[in-house]
Amino acid sequence: MRGRNHSNNCCHAAICRTGQRPAGMLGIGGRNRGRFKCNIDASFSAFTNRLGIEMCIRDKEGRFVFAKTMWFIPIYLVDVGEAFGLYHAIQWIHDLRLPNVDFEVDSKQVANYG
Repeated sequence: MRGRNHSNNCCHAAICRTGQRPAGMLGIGGRNRGRFKCNIDASFSAFTNRLGIEMCIRDKEGRFVFAKTMWFIPIYLVDVGEAFGLYHAIQWIHDLRLPNVDFEVDSKQVANYG
């Protein structure tokens, strides 16, 4: 599946999801029944000059809900790539309309920002 272009960067995205509604997404009367966790990782390939962003969403019991992978050209510095991954994960969560999501990144600098 093709994604959007970002400032002359090439983006390819693949999304995988379970066939069922995520556990704990909305309860009776629309009340939230749980939290989600989104793990974000960035990969860097100097050989192909690409930044890869991998995102995985799990429910409060740790069960798989959604996953998404994106590739961008050109490669970025590590902290910039990690921040870029967090940006796209936040955007994806917003598009999915998932409530109460905790994000986890590898970069201490990105995690401690702000």
